[in-house]
Amino acid sequence: MPTIKTAISIDKDLFNEVEELSHKIHLSRSQIFSQAVKSLIERKDNLTLLQKLNKAYGSDTDGEDQKISSIAKRAAIRQAKGTWK
Repeated sequence: MPTIKTAISIDKDLFNEVEELSHKIHLSRSQIFSQAVKSLIERKDNLTLLQKLNKAYGSDTDGEDQKISSIAKRAAIRQAKGTWK
């Protein structure tokens, strides 16, 4: 896939964290930012799909569903943290 160079402005502390992470997991800063953006887009797409499904099936989540969803989301995040290599 062709790549495009771009310049972005980020907080210095965030840059330092990305730099440290880059060395730790042996990925370039570009790869880290690309993966982060892909993840954000996928999350947005998944939330959009969920909203469409909820609207189509008329199933707004109640309090218990929200609790279960929150627990599942935290578990998925913990599991995904180890997959960025």
